[in-house]
Amino acid sequence: MKRFRVSHPNEFAILVSLFTAAFGYFIMTAGSSFLGTVSTAVWMRVVYLAAASLLMFDVIEGAYIARGQSRNTRSPHFWIYAFYMGYFWALLMILIFWEGIENIRSLLIQWGPTGAAFGISMAFLTSHDDSNLSNRFDLEKPATGRALGSIYYIWPILLILLITGLIAFPPTQGWGENYLMFQMILFGSLMPLYGYKKDNFWRNLYPRMIGITLLLIGLLAFR
Repeated sequence: MKRFRVSHPNEFAILVSLFTAAFGYFIMTAGSSFLGTVSTAVWMRVVYLAAASLLMFDVIEGAYIARGQSRNTRSPHFWIYAFYMGYFWALLMILIFWEGIENIRSLLIQWGPTGAAFGISMAFLTSHDDSNLSNRFDLEKPATGRALGSIYYIWPILLILLITGLIAFPPTQGWGENYLMFQMILFGSLMPLYGYKKDNFWRNLYPRMIGITLLLIGLLAFR
């Protein structure tokens, strides 16, 4: 699997998204069958699981490169990597165990701290190997070197505030389930640290384009 990830990183990202969606579908249907619960909007959540995996793949990979071999907790890149790993984990768990929009606060309370613990653990434990990443991303032009690049460092805080605001201050008619999921995935995927190299740019971009397509399908097809 490691050799496949190195030689075919884009196909690996798609494979991971398919596995994530299939795993989520299994858990949701198993819960309905064995626990007698009613699983809400199963196919919508399956689509969003695949979209989240594809769209956050490059965000996590970029943070992973920046963290490098260092596990220095004084480095902002250590904590950014930990945050995105934790956010991704919590997002997947929220999508899998979703019981309706009225249950979102309890899910955040349940999976938010768990995600934080998972992210920090991964930041300490994950070994560094960028053999496939340095050839895919343009490491000489990180987002932090551009205008307003400092937003990258504070985006995790802004992201938490945005999600909290969406949940704490919904419109009078409330949020649609698909819209809230859409925003949680979209906001989490907006800040990849590195862009793609010009060589094979479109080939490297197509997993992300598939993710955007799935995200829009989740928003528009499940009203």
